[in-house]
Amino acid sequence: MKRTYKFTEIAGKIGKPRAAVMEWSNDFREFLPTKAIGGSLRYTEEAIEIFEIIAKLSDANKPLKWIKEHLREMRQKAANALHDEKPLSPIPTVVPDSNLSPSADHSISPPAMNNSNLQLSKETMDLSHMVQLLTQKIEANKSPMNGMEQVDDLNQKVGISSLASGGRLLPMLDQSKTQFVQLSNEVAELSNIIETIKSKVTEVSGLSEEVTELRNVIQILTHHVVNLFEQDTRSEVAATLVFLHREIESAAIEVKGLKNVIETVQQKVVEVSLRDLQGEILASTTELLNRRCESTSLDIQNLYKVNHLHTQKATELQNVIETVQQKVVEVSERDLRGEILTSTTELLNQRDESISLEIQNLHKGNHLHTQKVVELQNVIETVQQKVAEVSQRDLQGEILVSTRELLNQRDESISLEIQNLHKVNHLHTQKVTELQNVIETVQQKVVEVSERDLRGEVLASTTELLNQRDESISLEIQNLHKGNHLHTQKATELQNVIETLQQKVVEVSERDLRGEILTSATELLNQRDESISLEIQNLHKGNHLHTQKVTELQNVIETVQQKVVEVSERDLRGEILTSTTELVNQRYDEMSQQLISQQRLLDKIAKILGF
Repeated sequence: MKRTYKFTEIAGKIGKPRAAVMEWSNDFREFLPTKAIGGSLRYTEEAIEIFEIIAKLSDANKPLKWIKEHLREMRQKAANALHDEKPLSPIPTVVPDSNLSPSADHSISPPAMNNSNLQLSKETMDLSHMVQLLTQKIEANKSPMNGMEQVDDLNQKVGISSLASGGRLLPMLDQSKTQFVQLSNEVAELSNIIETIKSKVTEVSGLSEEVTELRNVIQILTHHVVNLFEQDTRSEVAATLVFLHREIESAAIEVKGLKNVIETVQQKVVEVSLRDLQGEILASTTELLNRRCESTSLDIQNLYKVNHLHTQKATELQNVIETVQQKVVEVSERDLRGEILTSTTELLNQRDESISLEIQNLHKGNHLHTQKVVELQNVIETVQQKVAEVSQRDLQGEILVSTRELLNQRDESISLEIQNLHKVNHLHTQKVTELQNVIETVQQKVVEVSERDLRGEVLASTTELLNQRDESISLEIQNLHKGNHLHTQKATELQNVIETLQQKVVEVSERDLRGEILTSATELLNQRDESISLEIQNLHKGNHLHTQKVTELQNVIETVQQKVVEVSERDLRGEILTSTTELVNQRYDEMSQQLISQQRLLDKIAKILGF
C-alpha cells in the first residue's frame, strides 16, 4: 500500500507554508490524486510532485489559468502516450502473499487489468514530470554530476516501473539521454565562449588603462602650461607695481618740495607783516596774486593742452576703431557672416556717437571752468582794490592778516586741486596709452588671426574686448562727469565765499569796526574749514574711484592678455590638443561601447546559464 500525506507533511517536503498548500489544493483539486482514509482525504506521492510543479510555477509569477492549462497539457500528453502504445497481452503476475489461500485462482480478471492500466498511466505521468524537472534543472545550470545523479535516479525509477509495466518506457529514457548529451555539449561550447570573452575583456581593460594614462599626461601638460602663463602674468604685474611705486615716490618728493616752498613763503610773509610796511605788503600780495594768476593761467593752458591731447587721442581711437571696422569688413569679405558684421558696425557707430557727445560735453565743461577762472580773477582784483581801500582807512594789520590767511588757505586749496587735476590727467593719459597699446595688440592679433583664417574666434574675442572697453570708457566718462560736477560745486562755493568777503569788506569799510571784521573772518574761516573737510572727503572718494578704475583696467588688461594667449595657443597647441583629445575621446567611446556590448552579452549568457 502506497503512503499518503497530510497538508503539514506536504508543506515540509515542498518547503512552503501550510496555508499556501491548502490554497493550492482548493485551486487545483481536479489535478491532485487523493485517497479517503479514516473519513479524511489524503494525498499520494503523485500529488506531492504536482504540488512541487505548482510551487515552481507560482515562484515564477505564473497566473492560475496558465498553471491549469499547463497541468491539463501534461495530463493530455500522458493520456495520448498511453493510447499510442500497442496493447500488450496480459501477463499473469504471481505475487507471493501469505494472506492468499493456495486454492485461489491466479488469473487476472478484467477489473484487475483496468486497475493496472490506471496505475501505469499514473506512473507514466510521474515519469514525464520527472523528465520535465530534469530539463528545468539542467537549464538552471546544474553541474553535470548532479545531472548524472538525477539520470541515475531516473534510471532506477524507470527500472522499477519497467518491472511493473513491462518495459514500455525505454525509448523515452534513450531520448532523455541524447538530450542530456546535447545539453552537455552546448554547456561546453558556452564555457569556451565565456573564456574567449574574458580574454577580450582583459585586453579591453589594458587599453582603458592606457587611455587613462594618456589623459593623466594631458592633464599634467595643461597644468604646466597654466603655471607658465601665471608666472608670466605675475612678472608683468610685479613690474607694473614697481613702476607705480616709483611714480608715487616721485610725487611724494614733489609734494615735499612744494610744502617747503609754502613754508618759506609763509615765513617771508610773517617777516613782512612784522615790519608793518603797507606798501611792501601790498606789492608782495599783488606780486603773489599776479604769480598765482600766471600759474593758474599756465595751469589752464596746460589743461587746454591736455584736453587737446585727449581730443587727439579720441580722434586716434576713432581712427583705430575705423581701421578695426575696415579689418572686420575685410574679414567679412572672406566668407564671414553678415549679421555679425552689421551688429558690430552698428555697435561701434553707436559707441563713436556716444564718445563724440561725451567729448563735446567735456569741452563745454572745460569752457565753463575757464569762465569761472576768469570770474575768479576779476573777483581777486576787486578784493585787492577793496583791501587797498581798507588799508588806507587804518584797518591795516588785522585786515591784512585775515586776508593773508584766507589767501594762503585759498592758495593751498587751489594748489591741492591743481595737483589732483594733474594726477587725474596723468592717470587718464596712462589709461589712454594703455588703451592704445591694447588696441595695437588687438590689431596685431586681428591681422595674424585673419591671416590664419581663425575668423569666428577673432570676432568673438574682438567683440568681447570692445564691449569690455566700452564699459570701462563709459565708467570713466561717468567718473569724469562726477569730477566736473564736484569742480562746479567747488567753484560755486568759492564764489559764495568771495561774495561774503566782499559784503564783509563793504560793511567794514562803512562801519570801520575791527571786532566785527574779526568775527566775520572767524566765521568765514570756520565755513572754509568745513568746505575744506568736505573737499577732502570728496578727494578721498575720487581716489577710491580712481583705484577702482585702475583695478578694472588691470582686470581688462589681464582678460585681453588671456584672450591673446588663448588665440596664440590655439594656433600651435589648440589644434594638437583638440585633435589628440578628439582621437582619445573617440577611442574611449568606441572602447566603452565595446565594453558595454560585451557586458550585455555576458549578462545574457549568465541569464541563460543561470548565474
